[in-house]
Amino acid sequence: MTAILIPLAIALTASKADVQIAEQFHEMVDAAGLKLPFVRAVTLDISPDGQVLACEAGDGQGAASSMEQVCSLALKLRFRNVAKIDGMPAFGRAETVVMGYDGGGKPPQFVWPRDLVLSVNRLPKGVKGFLDINLNLLVSAAGAVDRCENAADKYQAYAIQACSQIIGQTTAIVKDCGGKAVSHVELYSVRFILGSDAKVAE
Repeated sequence: MTAILIPLAIALTASKADVQIAEQFHEMVDAAGLKLPFVRAVTLDISPDGQVLACEAGDGQGAASSMEQVCSLALKLRFRNVAKIDGMPAFGRAETVVMGYDGGGKPPQFVWPRDLVLSVNRLPKGVKGFLDINLNLLVSAAGAVDRCENAADKYQAYAIQACSQIIGQTTAIVKDCGGKAVSHVELYSVRFILGSDAKVAE
């Protein structure tokens, strides 16, 4: 199956947790009086109008009592930057990190692992060690990846290579407020590393 990739006009846009979402969450943390600091990864399913439909909590660290309440707060968030298909609002899935800290010193740290790591013989000129790119995926109601696009306008050849590995794969489904499975857009992160006998592109 051939990967579908549109290099100039990006037709798929994933939901994004922006500054406004961070401010909403911090206000909720303050109002709930949660013990600080804490940090936790969450996966959120988001409706076309920005409502959070589902929350799955992942790894984290900090006050256990606070981390247990992360999803109950996240379900109250309202997204402005919703997913889009050809410019029209769509269901989306967003992976993000939520945290609470008192502002003193450094905030809690959390590194989200890449969804896919690929070994290549060459990296783009000027790129050393590894290359990270993001893809926008259109996932069917059945959970199959139907479309794959570069989320940016750089490194198209690498995006095409990654998409060829992903198209047709299956992933978790998203359900609407009525419990019906729906197609959705999600962001997918890929890291390219050099193989053992590889070299940086000249």
